[in-house]
Amino acid sequence: MNSDMTIYGSPCQKCGEPSHGARPCRYEGLAEKLLKSLPGEHNMMRAKMQVQSVTKHHGGAETVKMSAVTGKGPFGAEGASEDNTYARYTPSGSVELNVNNPALAGKIEPGKKFYVDFTEAPE
Repeated sequence: MNSDMTIYGSPCQKCGEPSHGARPCRYEGLAEKLLKSLPGEHNMMRAKMQVQSVTKHHGGAETVKMSAVTGKGPFGAEGASEDNTYARYTPSGSVELNVNNPALAGKIEPGKKFYVDFTEAPE
């Protein structure tokens, strides 16, 4: 039996669902799937960040502060949720950006979550 499936009445250790029956857990292989979804030869890092604050400045610029997401439960083999999976591999972090793009003004709001990709830039 696949270890990602539950036995009658036992909750799944990855997602907490009471029973999957014959289907695998929806979080099976999530970290690998996330890595495969990234462009290039995987020489980059993707973090999932949540906006903590947005400070508006004169002239339309905004300062956006984000921190790494955290999951609600303990880390499993792949985390109990997407947020937990990201938190397992990026347990803490923060980003502060000064944005002066009129097309983005007012669109980045506290509480929203974003993927932030870090790709090495050529010299």
